[in-house]
Amino acid sequence: MGLMDGKVVLVTGAARGMGRSHAVTLAREGADIVCFDICEPIESSSVPLSVPEDLEETQRLVEEQDRRCVALKADARDRSQVEKVIKGGIDEFGKIDGAAINHGLITYRPFLEHTTFKLGSIARGYTTSRDVWKALETHRGLAVVDSLVVQRRDQFGFNAMPSDFRVTGFYADDGKPFDPVPVEVLDKQTGRKTRLTIVGVLADSAPFEMSGISASQSTLAAAFPERTDPTIHYFTVAPGIDPGEAAKRLEAAFVSAGLEADSIQKVVNDSVAANKTFNRLIQGFMALGLVVGVAALGVISARAVVERRQQIGVMRAIGYRRAMIQLVFLLESSFVALTAIVVGTTLGLLLGWNIIADSRKQPSWENLQMVVPWGDLVLIFVVVYAVALLATLAPAIRASRVPPAEALRYE
Repeated sequence: MGLMDGKVVLVTGAARGMGRSHAVTLAREGADIVCFDICEPIESSSVPLSVPEDLEETQRLVEEQDRRCVALKADARDRSQVEKVIKGGIDEFGKIDGAAINHGLITYRPFLEHTTFKLGSIARGYTTSRDVWKALETHRGLAVVDSLVVQRRDQFGFNAMPSDFRVTGFYADDGKPFDPVPVEVLDKQTGRKTRLTIVGVLADSAPFEMSGISASQSTLAAAFPERTDPTIHYFTVAPGIDPGEAAKRLEAAFVSAGLEADSIQKVVNDSVAANKTFNRLIQGFMALGLVVGVAALGVISARAVVERRQQIGVMRAIGYRRAMIQLVFLLESSFVALTAIVVGTTLGLLLGWNIIADSRKQPSWENLQMVVPWGDLVLIFVVVYAVALLATLAPAIRASRVPPAEALRYE
């Protein structure tokens, strides 16, 4: 008596490996088997897949257990083909009691084969970043370093390099070819040493995980056996799959192993969040400075009321109404405020453009673009203009109430 006597089980991906093992084990426990596999190459996979002979061997092994087997060639990605397999199983056995879902494929591509991380500087003998990554993949002993350990002509806060490791002889911000730099790497715990040759410097836009020295897995495994197991893995999701949701599902599946997964977009958003907060803080201080500066218009307008009482009286005497006097002061204030806004914005944009244009000349920032936060600027301009009008409104009202006779007597 077996655990599966009288049962019919559908097994997917059954041509070889675990699928075949499941099918044979279930048959040994008394189950009849309905199984299928694609049995042909998949264009997106470089891994050799099963062939029809593999599926025939699975069928033979199941029948050796004195159980019946329906083995069909089908693609699990095609619903109609799967339905055809299920129909064939029901026609043969009259039912299907369960399923062992085993189909699936992970296309493994080494990091060095498809990475798109750019290099800011490349050693002589190499033309492009792709050439350097290919060399690391095929030749042991080569390495790249992050830009923080290489000296610079313009520091701009990038001189935060560890004091015990610096690469000299060239400048990271020159972007010119340099002579390959030999370095010796020491594992302090085991005392093992190896010599590496630096042939590239990562661009400033490289992620923090790439800091330090980066070499191929084969290079490190040969130099430091059992000391270089990978701890970071990059996955490419299929079209239409949300990376954030895929990361959550990976964490849920491997929670017992302590896996931490994040989408690249989330990592990027988190890394720039602090910068955005700082930029908004600066914008707030600038807006406050503008408001304080524009408030000075109120002081100027208040003094103008005192100093121009005679002129105001003449205007009242020749027929200017109170509303017209107020409008004159508000127009003067508007002219000063709007002129300051236009001139200041123009000069600021020109300065920003010049900074961006100069930064584009750096090897790591060729694709840098200038993005103007028009929404924030418009909000600041509206607030500043409103404050300018409010600061002038009280002096304007006071000026409109100056009696013509009193103004004419003013000395």
